[in-house]
Amino acid sequence: MRKEYESWLKAQGYKTSTITQLVRHKAEFTTWLGAQDIGQEKASYKEILQYIKHLNFSNTNNQVRRKTGNLRTYYRYLIAIGKITHNPAIGIHPKGKPKMILGNFIKRDTLEKVYQSYPNKTPGKQRNKVMLGILIYQGITTAELQRLTPKDLDLQKGNIYITGFGKTNGRTLRLEAFQILELQHYLDVIRLQMLKNIKGEYYKITSGRKPNKINVETLKNQLFFSESGSENIRPVLLHLFRELKKQDSQIRNATGIRQSTIAHWLKSKDLREVQYLAGHRYVSTTERYQEKDLEALQNALQKYYPLT
Repeated sequence: MRKEYESWLKAQGYKTSTITQLVRHKAEFTTWLGAQDIGQEKASYKEILQYIKHLNFSNTNNQVRRKTGNLRTYYRYLIAIGKITHNPAIGIHPKGKPKMILGNFIKRDTLEKVYQSYPNKTPGKQRNKVMLGILIYQGITTAELQRLTPKDLDLQKGNIYITGFGKTNGRTLRLEAFQILELQHYLDVIRLQMLKNIKGEYYKITSGRKPNKINVETLKNQLFFSESGSENIRPVLLHLFRELKKQDSQIRNATGIRQSTIAHWLKSKDLREVQYLAGHRYVSTTERYQEKDLEALQNALQKYYPLT
């Protein structure tokens, strides 16, 4: 098993010194499991938390954190070779907050109701509704929304391409039929009118919320921008979510929508498919959105070892 684990780690691109540490920490863990008469494939959140408690007697906080992190890597290996289907060490971070302990997910019908009832009587509102639809149905981040360009849309095929950046991978996502129609209207009418209005105001900028300088050529390469000519859509989103919160107090920000969308996908789609749709680099990130696993983690943390 040791040689196979080393080979897998090498294939993942780990350095020799890191592999040595990972293998040593794995051996420490399996030795402890043997003393407890627990099979490594049977270990649960409870056993992992008990092991962390054991480590605290003879290790520094940094060592405990490092060894716990290395456990996650070992269990990723067991998943990769088909020994287990879930990583029991996911989300456990000693002496700090468990990573991404999610709140209550927003129900899908609630999100859809908010989207359908959002008014679209002005150009700005129509733009907002298009953005809201992409946040809900494609589950992207606000940073990804900011980076979208008209070229990222293939409305004939009904696709939108999300460029990879930072912690998320690039991916091509399907659009809903009604989104295609709304995006086509936005591109052909609303967005062009907004650009025309901004260009007409180019020499009239004095004060208020308008930017000091408008770069129309930059705006032409952005799918979304403010009506005042700002390239940054963050203020637009802040205003949008203030409106949405009045409509339904559960809708607070784009992060909550994204988390809820990912959790919704996991109810009917394969884990790896959801990993792709969400743009997650690691499947372990996607696993955190599984509601049954989240509940088990939260209960274990509270009952066996309060880490915060």
